[in-house]
Amino acid sequence: MKFVREKGSVKCVRTAASDSSGSSKEVIVATFGEQIDTVPPHVAAKLAEQEIKELERWLQERSALQAKLDEAPVEKTLLETLPTLLQKVTGSLENIDALDMDLFKSIKISLLKLDRKLNDFHTLTEEEILELDTMQDNEVLKEQLITIKNKL
Repeated sequence: MKFVREKGSVKCVRTAASDSSGSSKEVIVATFGEQIDTVPPHVAAKLAEQEIKELERWLQERSALQAKLDEAPVEKTLLETLPTLLQKVTGSLENIDALDMDLFKSIKISLLKLDRKLNDFHTLTEEEILELDTMQDNEVLKEQLITIKNKL
C-alpha cells in the first residue's frame, strides 16, 4: 500500500499481481482530502487492518515532516531538497535527446557557482534526521516543494 498526494487529495493505492506473468497493477482503493490528518471512516472501511496502521503512520510522518518544514528557514529546505532534485534531473537527462543551448549554459554556470560555494564552506554539522519509514521519497519531495512554494 502506498499513499500519494495529488490535486488536493490523498490516494490509497494498493499494488496487486495482475496475471501469471508476474506483472503488477496499481488500484486506487480510497481517496480523501489532503487536509485530513486522521483515517476517515469511509477509508478505514476499504482498507485491511495492516493498511490502516500504515496509513496512520503515514499521516503521522506527514504531520511531523510538515511541522519540521514549517519551522525551518526556506534556505534550509531548499538545500535539503536539492539532492533529490538533482537525482531526478540526472535521471531525466537519460530520456532527453537534445537540450537547449541557453538552458545547458545556465545549468552549467549554476552548478559551478554551487560547487564553489560548497567548497568555501568550512562549518559542517550533524543534524538529527527525521526518520520517515512509510512516506515515499516522491511524497517527501512534494511536501518540501509545497513548503518552498508557500515560503517564496
